Amino acid sequence: MLNIVTATILLLSTSRSCLASYSITLDPGAQECVLLRALDTHSMISGNYDILNDLVDGHVVTATLELADTPHTVLWKSDRGETEGTFQIDVKPRTRLEFCLEMDIEVDDDVTLGSIPVGFNLYVRPTVERTLDAAESGPDAQRALKLKSSADSINNDWHNLVDHFDFLRNREAQHQVLTSQILSRVMGWTVLEAGLVICMALGQVMYWKKFFEQRRYL
Repeated sequence: MLNIVTATILLLSTSRSCLASYSITLDPGAQECVLLRALDTHSMISGNYDILNDLVDGHVVTATLELADTPHTVLWKSDRGETEGTFQIDVKPRTRLEFCLEMDIEVDDDVTLGSIPVGFNLYVRPTVERTLDAAESGPDAQRALKLKSSADSINNDWHNLVDHFDFLRNREAQHQVLTSQILSRVMGWTVLEAGLVICMALGQVMYWKKFFEQRRYL
């Protein structure tokens, strides 16, 4: 089963733009894809994903980034066994891409998996090639360009770190829901067992009361 969510990225400035932080649920054998279109200039597409269930191994979910107009042209694929991953790809103007998350149908014959929550995030920004005039070239200018490149890399890592904390908060919220459900079930069984114990105690009291009354009459 393939579901495609269309998301066209439009940037009118040179600032970095974020589609948002998403969380989807993958069913066994399902594939969820996001369709992207790059800018009218050279662009950099980056993003990340994270499996929000700590009990699931990384080989269950596969993330890929492909060219939409050229089938089976994979630009990036997640490492097998990893529960999270990041990517950064330079693309040509107006390139259409598909970011897909897929869950294997049968990973282990002895284990039956249900739906798995997965968080992901996608970014796009224009890439401007900085060149120097002959009068500006020199060691200091080259060092400045390297510093600019390093700053862009740090900025991308920072956004990935912020996304990771968002995924942690999402994972914590799901754990709280699961914990509340478990506590509700435990409380239900506790009340039921307490009711059964009280009924058995009352029954025994009534039985022994009736027994001693019959002995007294005899």
